[in-house]
Amino acid sequence: MPQYGIIYIVQNRKLGDNVFKVGRSELSIDEKLEELNGSTENGKFESVAFFVVSDIISADESCQENLASYKGKDPGLFELEFAELMSVVNETIAPYKAFDYERDCLLIGGRSQELGEQKPEVSGDKEDSQKEANNAPPNQAKPTTDALVFLIILIVIGLAAIWKVYYGE
Repeated sequence: MPQYGIIYIVQNRKLGDNVFKVGRSELSIDEKLEELNGSTENGKFESVAFFVVSDIISADESCQENLASYKGKDPGLFELEFAELMSVVNETIAPYKAFDYERDCLLIGGRSQELGEQKPEVSGDKEDSQKEANNAPPNQAKPTTDALVFLIILIVIGLAAIWKVYYGE
């Protein structure tokens, strides 16, 4: 039976600017980073992107197969430009995505711009793709943290409104 989990993309800059680790986990991205960073003495891994998938084993096997020509020196590491990596991973995991997220919505913080990413072309002409890239928000949100903060704010506002209705203060 398929298992839900994440396909993650992390980077350790000490290994190289275009070297990324792509893998699978049933842990949260933060827990996976703790695990990875606990096993390395050569710099720290940072999260670049992650995708929630409905079948982590099949999605990871497909990613590893499609990225095989980019294998780095160490197992699980791939050497290629970030935009190309995102294109390959997005196309590969599309059948396994657990939610209907907008393309690249789980990029972490402003990391994609720091890496010089430009949205890969999927279809249409170059001019349309460039317009889309220019209209993209400068920093993508980290959904787990931002969603939790937003939810807490809504709860507080709702409780304040209820308090005012019942107690008139």
